[in-house]
Amino acid sequence: MNELPREQIIGRPVESLPGVGSAYVNRLERVGVQTIGDLLRYFPRRYDDLRQVQDLAALLKERTLPVGENLTVRAKVRSVKLRRLRGRRSMVTAVLGSEQANLEAVWWGQPYLAETLQEGREYIFAGKLRASKKYGTTFQSPAIERRSVTGEQTHTARLVPVYPETEGLSSRWLRFVIKPLLPAADRLPETLPDAVRERAGLLPLSAAIRQIHFPADEAESRAARRRVDFEHVFYRQLITQRRRQHWREETTAPRIAANSAVTRRFLDGLPWSLTDGQRQALQEIFADLDQDRPMLRLLQGDVGSGKTAVAAAAAHQVVAAGWQAAMMVPTEVLARQHAATLDSWFSPHGITVALLVGGQSEAEKEEVRRRIAAGDVQVVVGTHALIRQDARWHRLGLAIVDEQHRFGVEQRAKLRGEQATPHLLSMTATPIPRTLALIAYGDQDLSIIPERPAGRAGVSTRVVAPAGRQAAFAAVREELAAGRQAFVLYPVIADSKAGLKAAEEEYERLATKVFEGFRTALLHGRMKTEDKVATMEAFADGATDVLVSTSVVEVGVDFPNASVMLIEEAQQFGLAQLHQLRGRIGRGGHRSYCYLLPGDNSTVENERLKALERSDSGFELAEIDLELRGPGEVVGLKQSGHELSAAGLADANLLREARDAATELLEQDPRLKSFPDLRQRVMHVASLV
Repeated sequence: MNELPREQIIGRPVESLPGVGSAYVNRLERVGVQTIGDLLRYFPRRYDDLRQVQDLAALLKERTLPVGENLTVRAKVRSVKLRRLRGRRSMVTAVLGSEQANLEAVWWGQPYLAETLQEGREYIFAGKLRASKKYGTTFQSPAIERRSVTGEQTHTARLVPVYPETEGLSSRWLRFVIKPLLPAADRLPETLPDAVRERAGLLPLSAAIRQIHFPADEAESRAARRRVDFEHVFYRQLITQRRRQHWREETTAPRIAANSAVTRRFLDGLPWSLTDGQRQALQEIFADLDQDRPMLRLLQGDVGSGKTAVAAAAAHQVVAAGWQAAMMVPTEVLARQHAATLDSWFSPHGITVALLVGGQSEAEKEEVRRRIAAGDVQVVVGTHALIRQDARWHRLGLAIVDEQHRFGVEQRAKLRGEQATPHLLSMTATPIPRTLALIAYGDQDLSIIPERPAGRAGVSTRVVAPAGRQAAFAAVREELAAGRQAFVLYPVIADSKAGLKAAEEEYERLATKVFEGFRTALLHGRMKTEDKVATMEAFADGATDVLVSTSVVEVGVDFPNASVMLIEEAQQFGLAQLHQLRGRIGRGGHRSYCYLLPGDNSTVENERLKALERSDSGFELAEIDLELRGPGEVVGLKQSGHELSAAGLADANLLREARDAATELLEQDPRLKSFPDLRQRVMHVASLV
């Protein structure tokens, strides 16, 4: 292997490796590994510390076996036996130790071990001891490895790498395949500019690859992980900042100076005063609008923090300057509600608001498009119908994208008008920590609204044990009797194979028995658009008391009279999703209540659900979600075999250094002409080649 040119080694397909047949090729493809280079970059997710090797004979003699704990021992095999069980199952047992003192080890479903283990030979075993009345103390399925003559072990007696696994792809097999390939790491091309790497004090790539797979100690592991974390952030920043750079270099936006009299007139007409956070965000937006390059800003705020009012104030400023504004939202129901809200705010100022959604007839849509093109409409609210190829704008100055902050390059291109490119304001009610936001949304400036408007009574949340179900439903009925409205939510529409409670099946029982005497309606995603709209409007108008629904109500919809929510099978929803759902209540002046009902087989002590009891802050819950699931899961930062590690995320210096290094490199060499390999990789991913 070492005699081949570098490109031939790292570019060789994995099937060229000994022992990697078609089955393993398919399994590796599922995790994004196709070449030897990919395999070398398939990093461990953690390490098992099996360095403390004890002598089994001594432990047995001293009678100090640590039952229930992980144990690494060296021991001789006295005997091995294979038993065939019913249903093609098998059990291998081995007696370890000596004639005077011994311990039995048991492996299920691994019949080959009867041939692998040789009587009289010494091995290292690592696993957990179990004690039972039937079998006594046994070693349950320990890892096995022959003692190496060099003292360099692979699967035991060291920090043992544990990889992201999939069906049929075990960490043991990956260690077996990857370790002999490590010399090829010297032939991987260095992926960071020397100046960047040296300034940040990072390992060369080859050393980092070797150390991250098989570190000698924690210090080597940390140094290797820091190198790959830095590279992960650095490349993401290069890509997103290059997109931002390209967007601003290639386009010109209308320069709209802030007009304090116009702003004051609009804000005075709102039914409440802006919070300090809203005012700060609005000032940042106005500063962006007062430039001739397009604004790219993400407005982040918790559920109910008043992002729409801030966006509306920005739109009013744009319209007052003679331009149009558009707001794109993810669902037609939300589009209709936003259109009604904005119309109530804008009509006193003589501003016309129009709706453009897929559920309208073709004649209706064409008439709206005609009015937009003629300039008869100043503000348009809609779904993706807004960015169809045949969309025509008179003078589009501002595009607002609600809950779709990953608005891509192609979508932005569709918004370009004949006069100029509009400013772009994205909004999200899914808070993530600021450090992570800087990485995830590196091509956008970030504004945060940290608080909610005053006067909202808040939501009391409780996880309900099975014994408390009846009391929870009784509490819902009390709120209904007081003139309030309620949501009852389910994770699925119809009966599922998982045996979950489902909206359609439960609706009949709720309507005729549990909530008899109250008006109950059903809402889910498979309904026709016009039926969904009618159901939501009936609930908004107070014609319905109880809305039985799936998570279709998650985003944005506002019902001030809804004061109670009961979520069945709550363990099926993500933490951020539960917080979003809970945000549908507590939006009026009434104290509100959210009851989380885990399924019958779920523990009430679910850590995620308990977090919702303790906190109603989306920002705090985002931190908890980050700890529970990791940053890769939270915002899609995963890449093959590696996500930004918890240590990397917590290292504010690393995040800042990687971001600053990317910014500085692009300032010095905007098109990366001095770094052809880097240019090719970045430009290709950024869709700019």
